[in-house]
Amino acid sequence: GSAAAVDLQTAHTVLLSYLQFVVTSVSDSDELFIMDLDGRVAISTLAAHEGQLHAQDLFFKEGQSTAYIQRVYTSQETRRPTITIATPLFDQAKRPVGVLAGHLNLTRVDRIIMERTGLGVSGETYLVNPSYEFVSAAQPDNPTFKQGGIHSTGISAALLGKNGQGLYFNYQGVPVVGVYNWLNEQGVALMVEISQAEAFEPARQMALSMAEFGLLASLLLAGVAYFLARQIVRPILVITDTAQRVAAGDLTQMASVVTSDEVGLLASTFNQMTDQLRLLYQDLEDKVLERTTELVLVNAHLEQEIAVREQVQESLHTQNNYLEALHETSLGLISRLDLQELFEDLVRRAGQLMGTPNGFIYIVEPGETEIECKVGLGLFARLVGFRLSPGQGLGGTIWQTGEPLIVNDYDHWSGRAKNFEVGIIHSIIGFPLTSGHQVVGALGLAFDCQECGDQNFKDYQVEQLSRFAQLASIALDNARLYTAAKEARAAAEAANETKSVFLTNVSHELRTPLTSIVGFAHIIKKRFDEHIYPQIPAGESKIRQMAGQVDENLAIILSESQRLTELITNLLDLEKIQAGQMNWRMASLHMRDVIHLAASVTAALFIGKDLVWTEEIAEGMSQVIGDRDRLEQVLINLISNAVKFSNAGQIICTARQVNGEIVVSIQDLGIGIAAADQDLVFEKFKQVGDTLTGKSKGTGLGLPICKEIITYHGGRIWLKSELGQGSTFYFSLPLDGLPPEQPSKQNNGG
Repeated sequence: GSAAAVDLQTAHTVLLSYLQFVVTSVSDSDELFIMDLDGRVAISTLAAHEGQLHAQDLFFKEGQSTAYIQRVYTSQETRRPTITIATPLFDQAKRPVGVLAGHLNLTRVDRIIMERTGLGVSGETYLVNPSYEFVSAAQPDNPTFKQGGIHSTGISAALLGKNGQGLYFNYQGVPVVGVYNWLNEQGVALMVEISQAEAFEPARQMALSMAEFGLLASLLLAGVAYFLARQIVRPILVITDTAQRVAAGDLTQMASVVTSDEVGLLASTFNQMTDQLRLLYQDLEDKVLERTTELVLVNAHLEQEIAVREQVQESLHTQNNYLEALHETSLGLISRLDLQELFEDLVRRAGQLMGTPNGFIYIVEPGETEIECKVGLGLFARLVGFRLSPGQGLGGTIWQTGEPLIVNDYDHWSGRAKNFEVGIIHSIIGFPLTSGHQVVGALGLAFDCQECGDQNFKDYQVEQLSRFAQLASIALDNARLYTAAKEARAAAEAANETKSVFLTNVSHELRTPLTSIVGFAHIIKKRFDEHIYPQIPAGESKIRQMAGQVDENLAIILSESQRLTELITNLLDLEKIQAGQMNWRMASLHMRDVIHLAASVTAALFIGKDLVWTEEIAEGMSQVIGDRDRLEQVLINLISNAVKFSNAGQIICTARQVNGEIVVSIQDLGIGIAAADQDLVFEKFKQVGDTLTGKSKGTGLGLPICKEIITYHGGRIWLKSELGQGSTFYFSLPLDGLPPEQPSKQNNGG
């Protein structure tokens, strides 16, 4: 993830800064770098070398298991002689994670090995590796030395592992007196040379002088020459012997200085070189030890940081598992109502989180005197259906006390039930399940003796299990509430069905006699007006008054009969719509035509009132799918209400197409409706306007029926109104075809 990449980059920066500090502050190394287990450079003080592969290099192979100093070799990168030190790196678990290596700086070796003090003008000391190359930080400028290497009889003998001295031509073709040794530990040849011309110059001068003294002095001169030769060779032999011991690794050896000539200076210089080599070797050992100690400390610090991170990661992993289990269990409360299945899943998830397969849930049903095992997993599977009395076993004890209970030695617990033999359960934990303030059950987990051994429940596990107990309590409450709600809903539906049947039956029973009443009332009024009233003499004022009262009563009977008929019709229509039994004749139609028809039907309502009907219908409106008669019924009802509650002004009907809908409105300038009553007008049997004005009451079903009709068509109906400012009722119809409900009833002709 991104966080791991940032941590890796930070570690890389810290290690690189440290290695660069070591290189710049100490002159013993040219480069420090760290390789992974594949030999690839992960971090280097020379950024260009990062990514290079050293899997086949000897210092990497040996450095994986122990600290190792590779003898002088030719570097593949620099093509120069190199000395490399390598040591393994381990993680906190003592597993190898990489190799730390460094190329030594040969400048200091140059200062020691290339020193010519005491060897005269032509004297020279130097080191040669098996590739016939100078072991030096400063390489000669002669291209011959770089391309083919340096060669001489002494160099070849030394590189073959021989130690000795002799007269030969050096790598520049100059005759020299040389001493050579093979330094096996370092893998290089040590060469000490002086030109023959300079070394034998005293003897040559002396030989020329003796020749001038004649034949008599020849014997004496021969003896002196022999003596001088002995004086020259003996120190060289001593130096040779000392060089051999130094090559064997004894840097405490010193060559005896027996003369003060060039050979003596050679011995002194050799001794100085040996001292410097000893100091250099000791200094290198000290530096390696110091750097190793520092790296051990750094490695220990890194191991501590890794351990802390692993602990944090483990803690986060445990917390994530806990939160995931809680989340999925909480989702189960929402998505499932099967209490048995939900409880089993809850116990299983809690057990997985705690590391045990053994769990149970006991529940007490309302009115019961014993608590029953509803869920049993693992060891408790055989207890499903088993009952406990208050105070019996862990479940009965929790039910009785209402408190959590932890038993870490179940076999010696005084309250243990006799369901399990000794040696089955080691430790057990339980939490009460509650409904309100009442304990209705217990949730528990257990560690068995065989698989879990002596494991006990930890503090954080106790806290986690308490959360699962809370979820189980919520699930139990939800299930019981759902059952109660389901029963209440069934009762309400049954009551509603009974009500619907009652209203339907009553409506049908009332309609027949009501039809007779209306018919006979019409006949009586007609015959009274045509035959009886004209026969009353003009002078019979009392009889005429009584006849007028009869006529008025007949008019009231007809009016109330019509209102009662409208009420019965509306009741039947509303019940049919809500029961899905209404027959709909759906077809394409223009709302302009429906509005004109409704206006003509209600025109008689405007007679005797100072009201004006106005239409504002937009041109080019699209057709809608609808039942023409039912939409006309909606408009007639809205127009009738507007006329009923208005005495003067305009009744304005508008129709327009807006955002894929046809929106129709009926506006009046009547008494208006209070804001508190506006939500009630679409409810059945509500007559908020009548109580304010004292006007004749309607059925209270007109607007609810309008709402049902518009809703069936997939539209909306609403109003805007202020007291004293009039009201505007709106309804909308979609242009996208059939309504969402009952599409199969389109054009059924019923």
